[in-house]
Amino acid sequence: MAELTKLFYHTGTTDPTDVGPAMGGVLHSLIVPTSNGANFITLRDGGAEGAIIFKGDENLLFQRGQLKWQGVKLNGQLNIEVANVAVAVVVEMSEIL
Repeated sequence: MAELTKLFYHTGTTDPTDVGPAMGGVLHSLIVPTSNGANFITLRDGGAEGAIIFKGDENLLFQRGQLKWQGVKLNGQLNIEVANVAVAVVVEMSEIL
């Protein structure tokens, strides 16, 4: 049986923002469809104060395309923080039922 994934689109705020399921989330991929220069993106497992999964330059992600994982099970809520409101991030996630 195939695992269904959902896309979560994040933009318009530099405030750390929780996305996806609060429990049992599985991270599959990240893409930056719009870039505004060399600003940082931070992904955390466990909310705004959680463990950093990824921290990097959004311009590099924009140039390279999609960053893929083989399905990373999260311990808590996925949190996204961007350094500029003009940066968009799309996260692909699924949920363990």
